[in-house]
Amino acid sequence: MLLVLCLVLAGGSWAPALGDLVDASGPSARAGTKVSIKTSTSVAKAGRKVLVTGRVAAGKKRAVRLETKVDGVWRGLASGRTDKRGRYRLRLPTTWYRTHTLRVLAPAAGDRPAGTSRTRTVRVKPSYRPIGDRGSYTLAGESYRWNPCAPIEWRFRAGQGFGGSLKVVKRSLTEVTRATGLAFTYRGTTSTVPISEDHAGEADLVIGWATPREVPELAGGTAGFAQTKAIGPSSDRLEIAQGAVALDSTEPLTESYAAKGLVAWGQIMVHEIGHAVGLAHTDAR
Repeated sequence: MLLVLCLVLAGGSWAPALGDLVDASGPSARAGTKVSIKTSTSVAKAGRKVLVTGRVAAGKKRAVRLETKVDGVWRGLASGRTDKRGRYRLRLPTTWYRTHTLRVLAPAAGDRPAGTSRTRTVRVKPSYRPIGDRGSYTLAGESYRWNPCAPIEWRFRAGQGFGGSLKVVKRSLTEVTRATGLAFTYRGTTSTVPISEDHAGEADLVIGWATPREVPELAGGTAGFAQTKAIGPSSDRLEIAQGAVALDSTEPLTESYAAKGLVAWGQIMVHEIGHAVGLAHTDAR
């Protein structure tokens, strides 16, 4: 059986969906209040728990913020307060693959000056051995992407899909988050047919089952089809505003996230969601 995986105008480059941006030109590390930092590990698999601990000198009940440096800018990851002895305990989100350059900031409080810790690095890696290399991808457009600082709200159309398919879609989205840093927020089910019907105002992204009759692009053995719509002031400055992924409910594929030696629906879902967030087909084997 021939499986054709398609897309329409997908593409983009993105950064992790992080918290507040912090001016990187501010106080140098260790200026003002002394802040220590320690990480529970320097290398962790995605999704695993990593703790960042330390102490703020004379920092009873002091606010602290864990930050990571992205493209020269410090961005907030987690926040908390010290205990009565000035100790803090923060959890590093290991949601996406990257090497974090971290610091802990204690903002100024009353007559107590701000202070930042030394930097530490923690590498978040896959739980499996990836095939290919870091350059094995193609973007449909360098200036065509989702807003990386806001979660993508999505809905699911159950249609005639197999039982438990929503769980497989969520697993697929987790993998896409780990690879891109983009965050997805589930908003429930929908009756809207992806691709064929407009879902403006309902969700940013609709993923779901359809038949070739409902979505003609699924005809001829096409297991999945993705489409995006973008807006912007010019063709080289576009932001994806809507996305849709249609899955052919008539295709008899393995009903799981992955199955060794078989084409599973989870593979199709990751492939099509990849198109919906900005990846084109690649020539890499």
